[in-house]
Amino acid sequence: RFGSSSTSRRDQPPRGSGCGMSSDRAMREALSLRLKNNVELRYFESCEVQLLYRRELVFDVVERRVYIAVGRFALWLIRDDMARAVRGGELKYQWIEKFVEDTGSRRRLLIVMKPEKPGDAPERLVVITERRNRLLERIATCFLTDTMVRLSMVAEFPQEKEKLQDTEAWLPEYTQAGSVDPFKGFERELIEDISFFVRKEFALVPSASSSAVKVFTAPASVLGGSGSQERPVELTLHHYRPVPILELARHSREHIRWVALEYKQGLVTSCQSYVLKNQAYNKKMNLSNDVASWMCWEILLKEKEHTTSVVLLRRQYAPPLLDVSQDFAVMLKCPTSLFENGQCTEEDLMHEAHIVANSMGPQVQDQSLYPNLVQAKLDALLYDEDGYAWIKSRLRMQPEGTLNIFMYGWYFVRGIVSTLVSDNMLPHQLLNDVNAKTTTFRESGEVHLDPLNIALRILAKPPDTKEKKGASELEETDDSKTVHAWQSRVARYLTFCVDGGLLGARLTLADILHSVRLGITQGVAKLEECLVFMLHMRPVDLQVPYTLQPLRAQLLALGLLGPAPEGFTIEVSFTDRVMHLILESGYIQGLLPAGNPETLSVDYVHLLDHLLRSKSSSSNLKACICRQIIAAKDVDRGTILVPGLLEVMKSNGLFLSTYACAALVNLSQAQDAVKSSLMKHDVASVVLQQLRSNDGDLMLYALMLLVHLTKLQNHRKTLQEAGLVPLLYDVLCDTYGVLQYKRRLITELCSVLGQMCNDAETRMALCDKSKCVECLLILYETSEGLRSGWTEARPRDPAGGEDAFGLLTLSAAKVEAKVLF
Repeated sequence: RFGSSSTSRRDQPPRGSGCGMSSDRAMREALSLRLKNNVELRYFESCEVQLLYRRELVFDVVERRVYIAVGRFALWLIRDDMARAVRGGELKYQWIEKFVEDTGSRRRLLIVMKPEKPGDAPERLVVITERRNRLLERIATCFLTDTMVRLSMVAEFPQEKEKLQDTEAWLPEYTQAGSVDPFKGFERELIEDISFFVRKEFALVPSASSSAVKVFTAPASVLGGSGSQERPVELTLHHYRPVPILELARHSREHIRWVALEYKQGLVTSCQSYVLKNQAYNKKMNLSNDVASWMCWEILLKEKEHTTSVVLLRRQYAPPLLDVSQDFAVMLKCPTSLFENGQCTEEDLMHEAHIVANSMGPQVQDQSLYPNLVQAKLDALLYDEDGYAWIKSRLRMQPEGTLNIFMYGWYFVRGIVSTLVSDNMLPHQLLNDVNAKTTTFRESGEVHLDPLNIALRILAKPPDTKEKKGASELEETDDSKTVHAWQSRVARYLTFCVDGGLLGARLTLADILHSVRLGITQGVAKLEECLVFMLHMRPVDLQVPYTLQPLRAQLLALGLLGPAPEGFTIEVSFTDRVMHLILESGYIQGLLPAGNPETLSVDYVHLLDHLLRSKSSSSNLKACICRQIIAAKDVDRGTILVPGLLEVMKSNGLFLSTYACAALVNLSQAQDAVKSSLMKHDVASVVLQQLRSNDGDLMLYALMLLVHLTKLQNHRKTLQEAGLVPLLYDVLCDTYGVLQYKRRLITELCSVLGQMCNDAETRMALCDKSKCVECLLILYETSEGLRSGWTEARPRDPAGGEDAFGLLTLSAAKVEAKVLF
């Protein structure tokens, strides 16, 4: 029998108690500082625990909320106020006897200690956590690692499953929140900690490859087919690990659309595949009352054998710290013959995929947050602009802290609004509204209204170093990196405040840029300085202090207006949103003018090249640069941009590769120097790789680029040696039967074939060893408008005209080709 001698028991934890695990580095470091020897922590989680201490023949039970942290050599129980570890809160793995999962609950876990534990450690403890399986997974990894380090042997993880009796006095009584039942004819399935609904006809295919992938099959009757099991309908779900939101840009995954393009590239197996839908999708249900934001993208891909519907989902701002993003994929594949026979429609296929995607959500109802830790991250400005906006709109939380950052954000905005209103660029009512808001702040002492004074003096240092050292002394210490990183985050937060974060559409960065570009206001110099600070362009080396100076002088000092040293890339950091806007608006181009207003100057071209190569540039910024190159009527020394654009084509996915290739098409048009530079930088291997991608848009621009490159004989010889002609023939064989879907691509393909056939060796090879002439004849005959004569086809049908050009060049090689023609 167990006795109880302590705190009151709750029948059910309050809404928002406990939470999923977090591996946020900053929070782990903060927690480790509260422990002796600053131990290294891997994960932590907020949970309810009951600590059972033996007192002779009875147990003393202590209930409390703690953070349970998984370290390399021990579990730690830290007080919920994060002040220090609880009494006996260090539980070394060598003292733990076993872990018992309660089969009667999804949240309860019993940890039993060995007799040789220290006296102040609990005899056993019961943990109530929302993500028990994930917690056990993390503990098992560190537990087995610790065992191998101590004993030099591999041991089994001491995990058991048992239904714990609620009648025992030392077990906390807990009533789990209810969940939504599956629809009629559906059942609930799980992948990791995410639940979803599938029809009962779908059977799970056993697989030991990965727990993050699940495959189901069902007869064709699930979509209205005949029910044949020979070619069943296949449902596949992919579950990706959470990724910190601030790291998405580094992997070129800022938007779910970029993930969808990767899936599209992987699913397209030939040129005969074509995409029927590629668009955003809105998730319809939130069955677990999930606080996170969901973004979706759908693709419908049709091939000869199968048709596939794909829904990509991104769960962003996921609890508990609202700082991670997690992707999922739902793929439903069925035989194309079902549609051809009229047994079902493409809408039926997409509807089935939508049901699975709409029902996806966390297994645990009402997942909770760590509001104290979220506020700490807000005070440290560890979110991006979109994160501040989302947290403000959903949770009504703002950065505060000892610096009163939110208040000074309003003062910064008021200084800018005051300048714009005084020059009649904004209405006076907006300034009145801002003044009414700022009067609600009660701050003692003088309030500095100058925006730059706020940015460069008041918010210049984080709270923990504000009074520690003087500026000159600080720069000589390791704290200088912390201060300079803080200043970059301040610039990003002030950008959020100005660009609609506080006043919505009434004040944005575009308003400031419009006023600065007009150059007629009295406060234009102040606005320019504010804009340069928010851009905050600086070296990536955080030991170098930031210097505020005019933008042109800053770019010149960083070496961005000239070529980089041989084999060296100039890396800088900046606020991506500000850089994107000042490039798109033409502000920087106006600072670096060329002789002709419609021409990109050499200095500006050097800047674009450095930004294309920079790791700090997002996918959207690089796409903006490519759009400017495409729109430019003339570019001074366009050869400067060739290496950067080729680098983007090689390493940045379908979206940016397509943009970069289109930019090279514009640059190389009637520019022999650009063409020679492209050949010098081995463009042949890059273009051949793009032709093998099976992506229609990317292949189209690659062929358009080849049209320009194949006009010179020495370039044709280089491309032929790289293996271009066999690849062109393969593309022709794959596409000539789907002219209605690939008309533009076939047009450019025939142009390249015709120009390559200007060389006798290529003509002979295509006539002797392939059926190129037959494929072109089929295209020639099936092209619309050719029956009245091919001379009329050129204005009416470009594909027909290019087919005739290809046939005429081939016919010069051999009499048989002429006869066929």
